[in-house]
Amino acid sequence: MSDSSTSADSLPLVVSLGFAGSREFLSRAPDPDGLHEAVGVHLVKRLGELPRELKLESHHFLCGISQIATGADTLFTKACKELKIAQRIFLPQAREEYLLADGSRAPDFSDEERDAAAELLKSPHIIQERVVTRASGRHDRFEEVNLEIVNSSDVVVCVLREESNDRPGGTRGLLNAAIRRDMHALEIRVGVNDDGSPRYTEQWHHPTDKDGKPLPFVPPALPKEIETATLSSAAATSPSPGVPAGVEEYLNALKKVGSGQANLIRRIFGVQAMVIIGAHMLATLCAVLALLAHHHWALKPLLGVELGLLAIGGGVHLWLHHSHAVRVWAMTRISAEVARSVRPLRNLHVQLGYLFALPFPRVLRSVLRTVNVLHVASTRAQEPTETMIDDYAAERLDGKNRQIEYYTNKLRTAEFRLACSKTAFYVFTAGAFLATACKLGFTPSHAALFGTMAILLPVLAVGALSLAASFDLEARVHTFTDIKSHLDRVRPLFGDGCTDCEFACLALDTEAVLLGETANWASRRSFTSV
Repeated sequence: MSDSSTSADSLPLVVSLGFAGSREFLSRAPDPDGLHEAVGVHLVKRLGELPRELKLESHHFLCGISQIATGADTLFTKACKELKIAQRIFLPQAREEYLLADGSRAPDFSDEERDAAAELLKSPHIIQERVVTRASGRHDRFEEVNLEIVNSSDVVVCVLREESNDRPGGTRGLLNAAIRRDMHALEIRVGVNDDGSPRYTEQWHHPTDKDGKPLPFVPPALPKEIETATLSSAAATSPSPGVPAGVEEYLNALKKVGSGQANLIRRIFGVQAMVIIGAHMLATLCAVLALLAHHHWALKPLLGVELGLLAIGGGVHLWLHHSHAVRVWAMTRISAEVARSVRPLRNLHVQLGYLFALPFPRVLRSVLRTVNVLHVASTRAQEPTETMIDDYAAERLDGKNRQIEYYTNKLRTAEFRLACSKTAFYVFTAGAFLATACKLGFTPSHAALFGTMAILLPVLAVGALSLAASFDLEARVHTFTDIKSHLDRVRPLFGDGCTDCEFACLALDTEAVLLGETANWASRRSFTSV
């Protein structure tokens, strides 16, 4: 890894390394077995050099993503095993069908190759084996796998024979997909010299700027709002070769930095909202009193107080805007809620697909990918327990401060506050209407009083609406109603008769709903202020 000032205790971040390669790039060589071994040695060497080439830091770790076909895929899997790089296997079919599949001319695997692939899949460095397509056609299945590998990767490496074509679903197709997406991709062409030795031709495909100059690879980084999060070296227990920590320790670090900051900023934001709106309403009151005391000694003090209140309200608003406090609040709350969401799934070896389906800020993608990798690594050897469903319900849904009670209380509070703000708006608006109407029928001495009320009451009405908007009350009521309805509907399904498969579907769906509330809230709040 490159030298860096980054603390060794910084949260690990995965760099996903997608791979594809030709099945038969050495078939015409005089000594295919010997060349096959030589290419494997070269691939180990090149993969070992990648961290330095990509300028990765000490807290970055590689995770390979590939199929496990014959030829280059097998070499890549062996290289990951030798280099202790964690690996995820994406398949177009279930393992049994995949290993027995027939190509256009012969079976994809010989008996020896099938046994070798099955043995490799038992290796502890393989943290996930996942079917990623439901397409019916063979070429469509392989193409979808290629696209899933590309979409899940940060960098792509492809090993092709020199005369490789653009066959649909093949290695060249994966490489082209990566290039179209402006990814960094290493293309290695393998040929055979006259003496039977392998010949390598390499080309890096880099995204370019507007002037056509190649751009360097930018390693994944923590969002600056949570960059202080650290992982204790003593607590970093590895669940699998190539994985620097267990998901539990990682989630604890995320929750620690996220919850503390989010709660602090939430309280600060509430106070600031009250200060900004309250200062402007009081400034309006001073302005009205100054009009009434036009020739009185109190005029200048009132105007001075008005200027002070306007300065306070405007200054707090500017500070809130330029400090990006709301954006920090959103990012830290997301981090804490991701930790709360993933922890109850500790007994499920599943892809956390909902993390990537929700509208989270793109800057958080590296953290979400790392959480997913650590989760599948930590749960690789997990077996479902008899109490798994009850444990999830007790930890996530039932009891004091769990989600059902939480959203029930939050909905009740939001409804009450929204009703108060609407009532205040209607009362102040009606009062302003009556004051203006009464002003028309009274003597000048009385008209001044009603004129003052006609100015102040509309300001108070708008202030009530502003507070409701600042605290997001309308959206909170609708969102909390939907979530509570979902929880009330699915909670009985976690009872008797719930199978392990049904539980996995219900739990992932429930977490998507619960975490979706945070994602949607962050989308609304990140770029707004009081």
